[in-house]
Amino acid sequence: WSSDVCSSDLVIPLESITAQTAEKKETLKTENQVTELQLRTQAAAALRTGDTKEAIAAANQLTKKFPQSPAAMLTAADTLLRCGKPAESLVHFDEYLKAEPNALPYLWQRGIAQYFAGRYQEGVKQFEVHRSVNPNDVENAAWHFLCLARADSFEKASSLVLPAPNDPRIPMEEVLKMLKSGDTSLVTHRINTVPESSGERARAEFYGFFYLGLFADAKGNQPEALQWLRKSAKDAPHHYMGDVARVYVQYLISELEGNQ
Repeated sequence: WSSDVCSSDLVIPLESITAQTAEKKETLKTENQVTELQLRTQAAAALRTGDTKEAIAAANQLTKKFPQSPAAMLTAADTLLRCGKPAESLVHFDEYLKAEPNALPYLWQRGIAQYFAGRYQEGVKQFEVHRSVNPNDVENAAWHFLCLARADSFEKASSLVLPAPNDPRIPMEEVLKMLKSGDTSLVTHRINTVPESSGERARAEFYGFFYLGLFADAKGNQPEALQWLRKSAKDAPHHYMGDVARVYVQYLISELEGNQ
């Protein structure tokens, strides 16, 4: 407290301290951002290799460290669904929607999680609203069909199939016709028209077998559904619906064991 030090002499060190504090806060903020990005990247990389344990760990770290980040919540929700934890994923889909309510029509994944979690009527609504932004997707119509069959009846679902014109993927046009007519041979026949040597054949079998299984599930024939889904999942790549096929297999196994 020397009287030789005037108040103006204190300005420089105080400004320096303030600047250092701000720099530390900015550095910490940047480190947190990098950590979130790293965890999201880690989850995606684990999913690509089928390492569900690592993917789940990354998702759980995201929700723990970054609960206020919509991007973290969405990544965690998607990851947990693809790893077979639909109930947990729904918690984070709903947290994401609290921050981004306008995203609701785009969250078809949430509808799939709702089906696996037994929230069928909510799934019906999710797939109906998704059609407003994706009107040509037969997969959306199929999942809506499944949820409605469980929420109400197979007959009701057959009478209220959502329109989904011009889906170019083989055999999605035939899948849509199957939902309306019940004729599964339409799908199997279309698959068989694709040369086995072509890359398109594997994709056609994946989607065709998947939705033959879903249709059997909607009818209440879960043993048949499991046969089809196992064929779909057998060589499925580690993309979103490939992971959903594997989750679906485990779901059906659990359902059948519970009914014994």
